[in-house]
Amino acid sequence: MNFNQITYFLAILRTGNFSNAAEDCFISQSSLSKQIKALEEELNVELFRRSHTKIFLTDAGYDFFVFAEKVIAERHQLQGRLGRFNAKNNYTISIGSIPVVESYGLASIFAKFQVKMLHQGFNVNIDLFSEEQNTVFNALKSNQVSLAFLRPPYLSTDLYETLLIAVDELVFICHLNNPLSSLPEIDLSTLNNERFILLTPRSTLYQTCAAELTRHKLISNVVSTTGRHAVILEMVNDELGVTLLPRKLLNKQMHPNLVAIKLKDKIISKLVLTKAKNQELNSPAMQFWEFIKEHYLIDDFTKI
Repeated sequence: MNFNQITYFLAILRTGNFSNAAEDCFISQSSLSKQIKALEEELNVELFRRSHTKIFLTDAGYDFFVFAEKVIAERHQLQGRLGRFNAKNNYTISIGSIPVVESYGLASIFAKFQVKMLHQGFNVNIDLFSEEQNTVFNALKSNQVSLAFLRPPYLSTDLYETLLIAVDELVFICHLNNPLSSLPEIDLSTLNNERFILLTPRSTLYQTCAAELTRHKLISNVVSTTGRHAVILEMVNDELGVTLLPRKLLNKQMHPNLVAIKLKDKIISKLVLTKAKNQELNSPAMQFWEFIKEHYLIDDFTKI
């Protein structure tokens, strides 16, 4: 058993299937499956029950889940404590993020920063913690991560400093077979017959969407919520309902049968890099903050 296997196990639970977990962990699905199989063989138990499109934890899987969460949490704490003993030119930055690394090009940003630091003689490892908004925010609040990519609503300006790096708009997403798919724009008040699938109530996007649906007396049309937008898109692709998501979260190459339609009443969604004002950042974390400020900061958020 190793940390990678435990991380892959938790990623499967977080994303809902092996394919999304592999994408999240930047490995092939076959490699991830082999690692999980090796873990199950070592433990001599089956952790997952698999169906055609879904996976479920076995009783043994539930017990292992409790263990896995503790191990990963303790690992993050240990890395923080041992950070001061790193070799002189080796550094680690702990960064939290909601699950938008691919959609907003964060992986490319990390790589460019690491290359810049290498040219200065420093090897910087990005320890990325990807979870839903509340979990990432709590990790930032408890100093488990130094910086975090979050949606900005409800962040106190007295306690947190933010850099705006992306602006998006919420769109109505449905299958091509939906009669609404040919419309140039959507008025939410006309969607009485649609079944909405949204992000979990613990996310800020849910709060935004729920407020709009409540305003149009459609909140009872929410039939399902989940923590990952990739799972929502799969459900919409299977024609189980429709959704509201930021436009950039829909990858048309992966979902050619889905359509994004602008809303009549525009709803803006932002992504910010966040740090606690009372937390002193180590040198590479502060350099990453300045790197984002210099190259990716957006001043005019109306340009989308």
